[in-house]
Amino acid sequence: MDFRDLNRMAEMQRALASQSEALRYAANPYLKWAKAAEEQERRLQSAMGVLYYRDHLEPIVNAYKNSVAGIAMAGVEHEKWYQILNQQAEERRRLLGIASGALPSTIWESSMSRVLGSMSDIGLLDRYPVFSDRLLQPYNYYSEFARETYERLEESVDDVENVALSASLVLADEEVSDAADFLVETIEEPSEEQQLGEEPPKLNLLELQRADLIVIGDIRADSSYDDLILLSPSARIAQMARSINQAVIDCNHIARVAGLGEIFKPTTAAMEAHNTLPWVIAQDKITFGSIVDCLYIMLYEAAGNKNLRFTPYVEDKDCTVIWTLKHLRNKWLRHDADHGSDGEIRKSRQQLKEALESLRAATMPMTGDQYRQLQQELLSQTLAFLETLKGKLTETVAADTSNQRAE
Repeated sequence: MDFRDLNRMAEMQRALASQSEALRYAANPYLKWAKAAEEQERRLQSAMGVLYYRDHLEPIVNAYKNSVAGIAMAGVEHEKWYQILNQQAEERRRLLGIASGALPSTIWESSMSRVLGSMSDIGLLDRYPVFSDRLLQPYNYYSEFARETYERLEESVDDVENVALSASLVLADEEVSDAADFLVETIEEPSEEQQLGEEPPKLNLLELQRADLIVIGDIRADSSYDDLILLSPSARIAQMARSINQAVIDCNHIARVAGLGEIFKPTTAAMEAHNTLPWVIAQDKITFGSIVDCLYIMLYEAAGNKNLRFTPYVEDKDCTVIWTLKHLRNKWLRHDADHGSDGEIRKSRQQLKEALESLRAATMPMTGDQYRQLQQELLSQTLAFLETLKGKLTETVAADTSNQRAE
């Protein structure tokens, strides 16, 4: 079967008409990407969000390759999984009384279809397939987390743990929906193509939130999302990361309205960093490095590197966190501070020491809790910097408007 044949693709699209909105969006853009059978299989699995169903999916994917009927077959199996997941979710929520909105499969379907639709509308799926695949990572991660958590619910006989597990799904539902809202509202044609890294960072927010809630143990069954976010340190960090993402968008909006141009350019690496930041919680040097990479790309590289576009609007003392990011990345996480002459090594060590002290760390972090505290302080200072920049940009706009009226 030739997946590049537009007539056959149109025929497959019609065959999907009775399937879910997510499946309709997922099939055709991913079919367009097919370069080889192996690549096609991987992308179909990713688009459908059923990597956890890979063993059962293999014959269905083979059917995709050979006949239009294969698409209908895959759709039936996908809907069958939805029904199973929904039945489990509905029964657990009824028994445990956990407050939530839509069921996990509905959340995934809505989020994935909206994201794929927005990506397709601006041509990302065709022109930037690797980048598009990375943007979909949180939705596949959520799908795997939901599957795993419901398996644990089926096996658990501890009512306290069951409430915590169900509560972790409440957090996850809201977070994946918020992520989709943000991406749909902000995604645009990239100003240039870069990569965040050779491999996408490992996402770990959802299982750490779940662990937070299990440790607490005694959680009210009627807890809302707002209640639960106060119980999980990981959830609060993720919320701060989402606030940073929004603050960057706000700064760009204010600057564009004022005719100043964008402060932070939307490169593919910057958009991937925004997409990744709320889903990673620092537990060690690797995960903390991923967080610093995201912030460095979002706030330093996307702002012009050595010619930072925000410097006309803020004072040097307001930018301390930017220099902290540089030193953490260049003197520790991505480069060796003990490289160079003796004088250069002493200078690098001093800069790293000052960067850690600026984040209230007396020594190098060693434990997961220490890394998480370091991340929390780094995000807090980053958000403060962006709020200061927003204020200065707003003042600039107001002053320009006043001058224009005076003229």
